[in-house]
Amino acid sequence: MVQYTTLEGQLRPGVAATSATRAFLASWLGRHHPTKVALAAVLLAAIAVAGNALQISSHLPGSAVDVLMALVLLAVLAQRPRTRTAE
Repeated sequence: MVQYTTLEGQLRPGVAATSATRAFLASWLGRHHPTKVALAAVLLAAIAVAGNALQISSHLPGSAVDVLMALVLLAVLAQRPRTRTAE
């Protein structure tokens, strides 16, 4: 919300859908631990800001950032959960 209230000064249509998917991804990356979720949100924000700069300078399509975030999510989901062995 800081971005939309300070930088842009207004909300755009569809902002809720974009924010919701990024929040969901941050929650999965942080494994639902509050501190890790905050760090994951900062990481995703950095990717989004860098993606905006790349869209402007390299003329990439707007969906390139979403594809990168989807690849990060797939990488996290592909990891096997650790199982404890009885000793």
